[in-house]
Amino acid sequence: MHPNQRFVPPRASSGRNLILALVIVVIVVGATVGYLVYLQITTPSNNSTTTSVNPTILNTPISAALYNNLSGVSYSTLSAVGSGSANNPLSHVSGSPLTSGGKAEILYMGGEYCPFCAAERWSLAIALLKFGSFQNLGYMISAPDDQNLSTLTFYQSSYTSSYISFVSVELYDRAHNPLETPTQQQSALFGQYDPQGSIPFVDLGNQYVLVGSQYTTSVLSGLSWSQIGSQLNNPNSAVTKSIVGAANILISAICKIDGGQPGSVCNQSFASLPIMIPAPLSALANSPLMTGTVPLESDARP
Repeated sequence: MHPNQRFVPPRASSGRNLILALVIVVIVVGATVGYLVYLQITTPSNNSTTTSVNPTILNTPISAALYNNLSGVSYSTLSAVGSGSANNPLSHVSGSPLTSGGKAEILYMGGEYCPFCAAERWSLAIALLKFGSFQNLGYMISAPDDQNLSTLTFYQSSYTSSYISFVSVELYDRAHNPLETPTQQQSALFGQYDPQGSIPFVDLGNQYVLVGSQYTTSVLSGLSWSQIGSQLNNPNSAVTKSIVGAANILISAICKIDGGQPGSVCNQSFASLPIMIPAPLSALANSPLMTGTVPLESDARP
């Protein structure tokens, strides 16, 4: 270039620059989320397992890979597991049908700190995903003094289904602080069917009720979200036998309350399992089955 000639840089296309910027943003965000998930590590201490996690990932939407693990549990796996290690049957109740939007409603009440809620959310999410889809399911871990179990949170999530409605109330956050306030009707159902005031509490259409987790929480100890999710299609895994076995019980109950729809799910063997015990719920107050629960905070009961 001649010394007296002024250099003029080539003009880049504005459209190309915008696309490049968007690609960079997507890559950076994806890498950040992946790194935060990677930071969840486990170390044994005093015969227990302590989970350490970067707190910034909690309450953020789960990855597409984990969502696919939950929604992609195959029919063959569900059928092979059956009721698995589930050991807390649902109870039959008699009341006015619980509905919303013209569909049978499943009501969940729990707390982010609660280890038994942590266990049951995995199963409930898998069951519900056979009837619809979630938006913004979040990462969560039970409280440090409540086993530090990797789990999900329904807080700020939404659920869409052509067959059922799902309503969640996360009563407390991971630090035991009040989070969501139940309606008067929800509080009445909770008090009626869960006289001990324990969580988790699940009311399926006012026909079946679950109080407590359906399996032993220790099966999740020390496992990250990805370690749990990656096992869910292995019917020989202890994790799968617990989580998926409990999910099958819920699926069987949902098929009872929604008229057996969709047939592609409800006509399967895993959707027709025994789901209840004949004794009234009140008779369970001092039963060993109630050990998988956490009492509500005494100063914050709805």
